Amino acid sequence: MVMVHVAATVPPPSIGQTTAAGYLVAGLGGLAAPLFVVLAGWGAAGKPRPWASRFRRAGLLLCAQVAVNLCAPHLYDPFTPGVLSLFALLALVPWTHPSPVIERTVRLAAILAPVLILITPDLQGPSAWGARVVVDGPGSVLSHLLLTGLYPLVPWCALAWLGVMLRLHGASVKQPAMVWAATGIATCAVLLVHAIQANVPWAAPTSPNGQALLTFFPANLPFLLAASTGVLLLWASGPRLARAPSLHRLGRVSLTVYVAHTPLLWALNQWVVEPNVSVSTALVLVLTLIWWPLAAAWPGAWRKWTLESALKKA
Repeated sequence: MVMVHVAATVPPPSIGQTTAAGYLVAGLGGLAAPLFVVLAGWGAAGKPRPWASRFRRAGLLLCAQVAVNLCAPHLYDPFTPGVLSLFALLALVPWTHPSPVIERTVRLAAILAPVLILITPDLQGPSAWGARVVVDGPGSVLSHLLLTGLYPLVPWCALAWLGVMLRLHGASVKQPAMVWAATGIATCAVLLVHAIQANVPWAAPTSPNGQALLTFFPANLPFLLAASTGVLLLWASGPRLARAPSLHRLGRVSLTVYVAHTPLLWALNQWVVEPNVSVSTALVLVLTLIWWPLAAAWPGAWRKWTLESALKKA
């Protein structure tokens, strides 16, 4: 997600969404947010928390979202709901509950959420960045939180459900998960061929004219299928990915990195104007990869100064 935000802040004028570089950035970014949300579901599937703790965590995440927005005014309004506000809502969802009836009802509602957008896609609002970030009152904040924003609860709660299932059922769902992934790969391939034949965009962050087959804003069903497929493939590759040096240390502070990178976006927006391809590429690579060695070198005694630590104590 850091990479996508930097690329959106300092895009070279000669690279668009439909170029190979544009597809690479959009593709990696399109997988980052779903993985983030799946991990949120994974974390929420642990021991049930008291409601007071849930509300403290949600409040902290909402404050972090406002801080992110204020640091990136070229992208968001001050109170635009984003991925952290989605996490705040997910923190209030009783994924695990002493009552089996409540637990099953919540999980069923989460997995059925995409059906709502299949039946009535207009509920998600227009596929345009401006319409999804502009906030003109409490009503639009609520609408963006639930349906029409960047990361609304519906349908993103379905990916959180996936994280819950992977944590609770792990090895027992490996075979059906791989069947789902194979189905996703085949479906994406078919859609790609169709896009080439019809001369329409295969995937795009937004599609105001409605031609793109996979859209991120809003997250349509083909995108959710592709995103869940990518996450499941990463999950299956987990043992190999875990061998990467210090990658686990970066994972432990991913929320902190997300919040900490936003002041850099403000600086880039103020000081870098119409960069060429070389400058833009260098900035994207450096400002994306720099967090890995920083996380590896972060002293253990300083871990209490992270958003993750604050959420754990909440």
